[in-house]
Amino acid sequence: MKRTSLVITSEDQKIKVLTSDGKTIRGTVNISGFDRLSDYLGKHNDEFIMIYNAGPGNDKTLFLLKKNLIYVEAIEN
Repeated sequence: MKRTSLVITSEDQKIKVLTSDGKTIRGTVNISGFDRLSDYLGKHNDEFIMIYNAGPGNDKTLFLLKKNLIYVEAIEN
């Protein structure tokens, strides 16, 4: 029996986010399927965005409610 592999594509974009409670979070989002970060944020249907490689040790995955974001800034990869 032949095994098939699941391939997940990723187009990482490092970001900095300011939340409505004043927290600044740095991490990475996968914008695969979108040309730009702004397209991902505007056209992605989910209420949350998933930020990974976040936190002091770059070892956290966070789910942030889009309506609680003040700004999202792309930063250098």
